[in-house]
Amino acid sequence: MGNLSGMNFLQKIKSTLGRRFLEYMGKFRFSDVTWCFNLTRGILRHYKFWEFSSKNTNRVVVYMTDKTVISGLADRIKSMVFGYALALENGREFCLYHDKGFRLEEYLEPNEVDWRCEPADISWGLNKVAFLFYSREWPELKYRKKEYHVYQSEDVIADFMPEHLRAKYTYHDLFWRLFKLSPRLDTLLQQTLQENALREDEYVAVHARFINFFEHFENIEGLGKVASTEEEKQQMIQRVHATIEQIRIQSGANCVLLFSDSNYFLNVQHPEYVRILPGSIGHIAHQSGNTSVADKTFVDLLTISRAKEVYSLIGDGLYESGFSKTGAAIGGKKFVRVEVKE
Repeated sequence: MGNLSGMNFLQKIKSTLGRRFLEYMGKFRFSDVTWCFNLTRGILRHYKFWEFSSKNTNRVVVYMTDKTVISGLADRIKSMVFGYALALENGREFCLYHDKGFRLEEYLEPNEVDWRCEPADISWGLNKVAFLFYSREWPELKYRKKEYHVYQSEDVIADFMPEHLRAKYTYHDLFWRLFKLSPRLDTLLQQTLQENALREDEYVAVHARFINFFEHFENIEGLGKVASTEEEKQQMIQRVHATIEQIRIQSGANCVLLFSDSNYFLNVQHPEYVRILPGSIGHIAHQSGNTSVADKTFVDLLTISRAKEVYSLIGDGLYESGFSKTGAAIGGKKFVRVEVKE
């Protein structure tokens, strides 16, 4: 009888996850569904079938290690902020563990809530845990005696927050209630701002995400090699410069701070009012453990958060930037997507 009960429980877990994947089949490419499946399977390998410990399960947990996260900094922060808002709204404790490439506390320390925990503090039995994979909506936490584990959520706070909660929770407020800058990160940020003569709200930030248009940057199915000819590269540079000029005129800014995932693009000749922060770009997920890449990523994100306005360039050969959107949300700043015309 015990085995039958256990099998029913396991089947219920599989059925729930199966429905989740079917929902996503209609929203993403097949390769994305495969990515979701592989990540979820890897995450579930951390868990035991049953756990008998008496740990406090009235919690929301975000757990990020080499085995549970393959995304960049902005996507990780989305899950953290979402998990914290869920915990607040449901009267639960919030716990966060992150050592994917670095300990989070090296850059962001607890502020109003001490979210620190260790793997040994977390429940790992399927009988003790309820999963929130790839959330695109505000969920109801129905299980009072289960610990909710949040993995790889979408931008629920910015895009899917119910209307009655929008005045209650803002991304900016949630982030700064959760975090304060570590002394080391604060020093890095202040040095960058001072050395580049940048003051909050006195520049606009423009972000152009090319992925592999100029050079290979990220392994994405169908985009595994450089996607442009030399002629197309020059045409793209001209198109982007024309769009930046429109942004400068419309915003009235004297300084445009330019961000990108392409070192090639950042190193070309730009108009004199365009400025670039020093340092080499890298994807934080693919260069795990590289301190210089992590430093640069955090400093860029926080410098974006201090801009007067934040613009994300989109169009042929460009991709929507979640990084600049998160930076704007952290700073509570205006965020606009601008199409780069032919």
